[in-house]
Amino acid sequence: MRIRRFRISALAAILAFPLIVGRPSSATAGPASAAQPNLYAAKAFGTSAYTVAVGDFNGDGIPDVAEPAFDDSMDVFLGNGDGTFGAATTYPIGLVADRMVAADLNADGLSDMVAISIDGGQVSVVLNNGDGTFSSAQLYSVGDPFLSDITTGDVTGDGHPDLVATKGAGLVILPNNGDGTFGTPVTYPSSIGPGSVTVGDLNGDGVDDVAATVFKKPASSGVAVWLSRADGTLHGPHLYSAGPFPGSVVIARLDGDTHPDVALLDGVGDVDVLINQGGGNLGTPVPYPVGASSPISLVATDLNHDGANDLVVAGQSGTVSILAGNGDGTFGSGVSFGGGASPWEIVVADLNGDRRQDVVVGDGNTGFAALLGNGDGTFESAATIALPNSPRVVVQGDFNGDGITDLAVMNNLDEFADGDVAILLGDGRDGFALAGDYDAGLNPLAMTTADFNGDGHPDLAFANGQSIENNVSILLNNGDGTFGSTITLSDPDFPEYIVSGDFNGDGHADLALGISVFGEETDLHIYPGNGDGTFGTMASYQGRRGTATGLSLGDLNGDGRPDLVLAINRSLRPPKSTLAIFLGSADGSFQTALENFSFLSGDLTIANLNGDQKPDLAVTDQAGSVAYFQGKGNGSFEAPIEYGAGFVPISVVAGDLNGDGTLDLVVGHVFGTVSVLVGEPGGTFDSPVTYANGSSASVSIGDMITLGRFDSSKRLDAAVTEFNTQDVAILKQLPSDLPP
Repeated sequence: MRIRRFRISALAAILAFPLIVGRPSSATAGPASAAQPNLYAAKAFGTSAYTVAVGDFNGDGIPDVAEPAFDDSMDVFLGNGDGTFGAATTYPIGLVADRMVAADLNADGLSDMVAISIDGGQVSVVLNNGDGTFSSAQLYSVGDPFLSDITTGDVTGDGHPDLVATKGAGLVILPNNGDGTFGTPVTYPSSIGPGSVTVGDLNGDGVDDVAATVFKKPASSGVAVWLSRADGTLHGPHLYSAGPFPGSVVIARLDGDTHPDVALLDGVGDVDVLINQGGGNLGTPVPYPVGASSPISLVATDLNHDGANDLVVAGQSGTVSILAGNGDGTFGSGVSFGGGASPWEIVVADLNGDRRQDVVVGDGNTGFAALLGNGDGTFESAATIALPNSPRVVVQGDFNGDGITDLAVMNNLDEFADGDVAILLGDGRDGFALAGDYDAGLNPLAMTTADFNGDGHPDLAFANGQSIENNVSILLNNGDGTFGSTITLSDPDFPEYIVSGDFNGDGHADLALGISVFGEETDLHIYPGNGDGTFGTMASYQGRRGTATGLSLGDLNGDGRPDLVLAINRSLRPPKSTLAIFLGSADGSFQTALENFSFLSGDLTIANLNGDQKPDLAVTDQAGSVAYFQGKGNGSFEAPIEYGAGFVPISVVAGDLNGDGTLDLVVGHVFGTVSVLVGEPGGTFDSPVTYANGSSASVSIGDMITLGRFDSSKRLDAAVTEFNTQDVAILKQLPSDLPP
């Protein structure tokens, strides 16, 4: 089990890495015949969505989604009616969108699109053609180079939705001519530049008023209100103090009367609620803790069908927090759900037609996530287990001997600090409890589990490399899920990867270390186990100059002895990598073979993927795919075939998730999402289905995922490390006859 932590310069190269022309052959997934697994987690779509808009673009009554695309365009995803979406269709919009809104601008019953760029001074209007496609963008200048936010509402009282935007000098209204075109902008100056903007009828005259957050300094921060007049103009602004650093703002009925109220994010972790006293006059703000780190977007809706609006908050740490409304203007404590790696904006809609409000989360790193509501204020989101530190690697085993799968989670926040391992004991019902935290040595990079002292209990070993100490830390299990003091095994080089197996056939667990020094030789070190928790003299085997990215174990040539494969990156541009294949001999020694290929390797796993009983390889390609190497049964492989796997895949495991007898691939990404590529007979794979389980997985390559049976069913579940939020997400698999 292994990880590889990148230096910043290497990471920058990876994130900017283009798709390669002339790379190994790529496969296009055909129609899926195998059933998809039914994981209880939010699904993710698209690529990058700092803003997201939801509307019915093709008139089928099913919500669709639009997000920004590259090169002054937008991607439109038509909804399937079950909470999933079709492939993206791209339309030009004339600017790089920082904020998008969907609304019916020309009264044809279909949603049109509005977008702004914060530094362009223009508003893009893209009208629907009536069939789910869009016409050419029309750009409107607002006379100010800086725009903050935009929304739509009838602020002129003529029954047509106008465009309402905030800019550096105040508020600007683009009046709708009734046909989706817009008249001359009308500016309402403000001495304090407004930010987030929303509309609603605050004074009860039947026409939308405007509320926008403003910030100059904490003493001059809050929400500015412009009230509508009978002549179609606005009066204001009137400033209500709130904050100190106000952000997203909404207007909604929060206290059960007929007057809409105001709620805003105050910039210090709370939602400030300002109750409407009547006539558009707002009361003193009352703060309610969000319960999510770095809250950035806010909406109000009734999630649990109790007649009271609840508050939904997106936190940039990877969560969506729900504050249940009590119906009297007060709210409960925030309850968080996994919402992607870096949520920026949220929109609510019934995505699957079950009359329950769902949440669409725009994620700046991974596209948008669809959190399907259960109708009680909760969502189909992976359960999480809080940890004392930031996790990187997870392995499974029965650590307390009760016959139930447990988890060991290795945490490593800093290469100059001691790492630790958290032991999570399973209850057999997908639940885990933190039972202890143990020293894992200085800068642990990888972890493996095996019975090193022959007492029948799984122990733990860690590779501690690239620090002032280069060694292996070993924790022996006491048999009850607790562990003794750390035992240290010195190594002369830099161990970064570690796996265990019986390499010499003596019945004792041995250790294999992947040794990697940046730009120098990448080697394999073997330590034979003595069967009592100690190890014999190290044997070294030469790989190739480069940087190791993964180490895996399996019997590649069918001789009954474990072999090893070490993935090595040799060049970023052009991308060149090598598989160092170490074939095991009866005496525990290895013979080395090298296979070269032209992509940037990452993690790898050995498994019989095509059902021919010859082990194959799956290797992540950091440019966005997973490569399938069909094994020949003699320790060599056919040329790789690549399958799209999402942005910067860093971890891969294999398992039969859908119970059809064919192994599937589960791929983890640098920003924390997980993709499932369902395997078809013969070694082909379907297009990936991506899950936004939660926060970033950290910039590392390795075992952020383990598959296991965490309950009494025969279905495989997944445990995924989440670095930023310091927890492990459990993606449990539901019976296939339940709705996804």
